[in-house]
Amino acid sequence: MKISIEFYVLMVFFGLGVLVTLDFCNLIIGIQQVHTLRDIIVHEIEVHDRYDSLVKERIQSKNNCKNCTYFVKNEDRKFKVWIQYVHNFSYIPQTVEISAYGYAYNSHEAQ
Repeated sequence: MKISIEFYVLMVFFGLGVLVTLDFCNLIIGIQQVHTLRDIIVHEIEVHDRYDSLVKERIQSKNNCKNCTYFVKNEDRKFKVWIQYVHNFSYIPQTVEISAYGYAYNSHEAQ
């Protein structure tokens, strides 16, 4: 009887450990999606040398991050790209906000 109780307690702790580990894996995947989206946005702006409706459509077609929001601000001869991602853990009452910044330079205005 004692062995079965110990086995049950161990399985509960290991089971919860596996669930929390999977949740952290989802967080790592979210971080990767944020950085990928930032690179896509910067690439599209630099290839087209502008940020207009055509570039927005191309970005939306390549966007795989469903929980990401992004903002593009035109600054002096460059575009500031800001991506925000909010991850809610399933088994821990905690929310994590991840932000990434990037800059795309406008070559037409630089010349």
